[in-house]
Amino acid sequence: MGNRTAIVTRIDADDTLEIGIVDAASLPRTSFMLRVVSGQDAGQVLTLDPSSPPHAVLGQSSSCAIKLADPHVSRRHIALTAAPTHVLLMDLGSRNGTRVNGVLVREARLYGGETIQIGKTVLAVETDMPRAANEPSTMPPPPVHSVSEIRVPQAAAVPQAPAPEDWVGQSIDQGLKFTDARAKVVAEFEKRYVEELLTRHQGNVTHAARASGLAHRYFQLVRARSR
Repeated sequence: MGNRTAIVTRIDADDTLEIGIVDAASLPRTSFMLRVVSGQDAGQVLTLDPSSPPHAVLGQSSSCAIKLADPHVSRRHIALTAAPTHVLLMDLGSRNGTRVNGVLVREARLYGGETIQIGKTVLAVETDMPRAANEPSTMPPPPVHSVSEIRVPQAAAVPQAPAPEDWVGQSIDQGLKFTDARAKVVAEFEKRYVEELLTRHQGNVTHAARASGLAHRYFQLVRARSR
């Protein structure tokens, strides 16, 4: 097949010229992997590539690429389409909605490093980009119980955070429901974890993200929402 061209007219003149058309097959392509990291179907994996095949639907239906047993997931919950640089996610009118990194969405472009929550199921989006840019596997934030493993040195200027049991007691005293209490504890943990890492790395976000084990893009998201 010969070189293809398009005839275009410049916006600032009446003259026309020919420009080459880039063959889509020559564009760099990224494969994406969706891994179920939380829920009844944890461990299931779906690989999406722009060339083989790029489309998939997730839900409870037996026709879905990943059939989920989660009763909070709709029969056809989300559709995914892989492009050379990203995955397009579309909610298919699900009854319980779709969240990307905690944000309720109808449509989203995913570039790797995000988490998708449908019903009670959480999926991590990973790419085949060099591991240094996405190391390790893009997992959700650490579980709340890991707060007890974070220790602030006594000499540090940052005040000591309340012990996990104090957070629990405070949440109960305030009459918070389980989901609200958990969100409060996770938010407090993320805030202190990010602050401490940035302090130890003299404010260098790249080094702090690498030390956290999160993708740089996801670390930036956690940092922004914990301010």
